[in-house]
Amino acid sequence: MRFKRKRRHDPEIAPDEIFLDVSNTPQFDRNQFEGRLEKPLSSSTFALIYILLGILFLVLVIRTFQLEVINGSAFAVQSARNSLTAEVLFAPRGVIKDRNGEILAENIEMANGSVRRHYSIPSMGQIIGYVSYPKKDSRGRYYDIAQNGLAGIEATYNKQLTGTNGKVLVERDALGNIRSQGTIDPAQAGQTVILSIDAHLEKLFAKAVSDVVKSKGFIAGAGVIVDIRTGEVRALVSFPSYDPNVMSSGGPAKIIRKYNTEIGHPFLNHAVQGIYTPGSIVKPFVAAGALTDGVITPRTTINDTGKLSVPDPYHPGKSFVYTGWKAL
Repeated sequence: MRFKRKRRHDPEIAPDEIFLDVSNTPQFDRNQFEGRLEKPLSSSTFALIYILLGILFLVLVIRTFQLEVINGSAFAVQSARNSLTAEVLFAPRGVIKDRNGEILAENIEMANGSVRRHYSIPSMGQIIGYVSYPKKDSRGRYYDIAQNGLAGIEATYNKQLTGTNGKVLVERDALGNIRSQGTIDPAQAGQTVILSIDAHLEKLFAKAVSDVVKSKGFIAGAGVIVDIRTGEVRALVSFPSYDPNVMSSGGPAKIIRKYNTEIGHPFLNHAVQGIYTPGSIVKPFVAAGALTDGVITPRTTINDTGKLSVPDPYHPGKSFVYTGWKAL
């Protein structure tokens, strides 16, 4: 009877793996396992890997069967209830800057994701103006998608500052949760408007006018600084003014009520809309001629008593007296 000879695993190592040059050993990086003998993986290791891969594949097949066959109908109904809507993608409103590039009006993103207009110098409300924001109905749908300027530069250059709204495709589930969204029509930002106003000069001038009004007990005051070489308005102040940040946001209501009842009329631009008694525009020209001809100097003081006395040539000792229309 012949016995089948059992195959014996040869534990010996090949000669080329034995004869390592000992002198080269220090050249190996032992942290990288260099210079060490490698032993092939055993068949049991490969068997374990095959078993793990088989288990993973079986789990995927079971999960697929559960989603497609067992719960397929329910997921199909739920998917059918998803809705696709094209919603407005609001365009950023153009930035307003002064002549030196300082930002006077810009867009600030709020914590809730909405965008609001921010005005860095509240005292310039009469110049910059303010905007109204898009409005929603009780269901949260926009019925007004425009951001319009209501006063000042915001209103005058509303067409240039207003961009072109885009559209975004939004997928929502039956509960109204957003599942996905993607832009189908990008929004175009509004143009940047640069003013001739110098923001630094405007701040100083506004404080000066405010100090004079308060110290003299006036109810209002105004002033304009113009570059006589170009005619550009460098600063324009109307006191009292309003905070455009308050007007754009619509609150606090207490402050807006104060604006409406204040005796100084903050919504009236006293520099360009006030009605005042016109002054005599010929006097500066007379003074300029007198200075040119040397009749007076910049240091000459003229005592105006409110009347003009002309001697009567026909009655010595008598004079004709002409008083101003407001003379006492």
